[in-house]
Amino acid sequence: MAAGGASWAVGGSSAEKPQEERYTSFPGACSTVTKPTLDQFVPRAEGPVGDATGSKEHSWCLWSGPMRAAAGSKRILYRTARVDITAFESSASAQSSYDSSWRAAVSLSGSTSAIGGGKLAGDASAPVNGLGDQAFYYHRTSSSVLGGSGESGEKVRVKNLIVTVAYTGFNAPADELGTPAETGRTPLSTATGRPGADALAHDAVNALTACTTCRHRS
Repeated sequence: MAAGGASWAVGGSSAEKPQEERYTSFPGACSTVTKPTLDQFVPRAEGPVGDATGSKEHSWCLWSGPMRAAAGSKRILYRTARVDITAFESSASAQSSYDSSWRAAVSLSGSTSAIGGGKLAGDASAPVNGLGDQAFYYHRTSSSVLGGSGESGEKVRVKNLIVTVAYTGFNAPADELGTPAETGRTPLSTATGRPGADALAHDAVNALTACTTCRHRS
């Protein structure tokens, strides 16, 4: 009986819930996107603007291309890329935030709402497989008296972190000064924008995964 009791005690101890591996720190958002990605999707990028170092709660970074035509070009391809990384206390709380964002994206898809004197249309939302623990893609188009702009984005959960990337922009004819003409602006489409959003999200997730010293069990 004593042997049986000892065996039960050991079994009970090994069955205890293991500690959760979570991020207690992470790289600054400005260090998570590679130069080839920026060169391809944000031509002539300026900046970046954002955090230079890591954070325990939130980090963000924004890259913007010039709103001026390249030399010899009569068209402007304006692009911006933003990465946000937010830490939560646990994977469960991060998942709750992710689920809320997913529901909001689904509810916006196919709808149009007034915003700031213009309109915001939710064009698409879909789960993304094989990226982080959970991920989804969305596309939105905004329009105003100045013209339209499109945004392709992805939200990814990596353990207790939420990564949000937004790839935005438009195409427009250039006026005599090389700046966007008042008419003829075309918003970034989902066909053009999704590859950029995918590349940004994969870069960010790869940077987080590579930081093995950022994760601890607690």
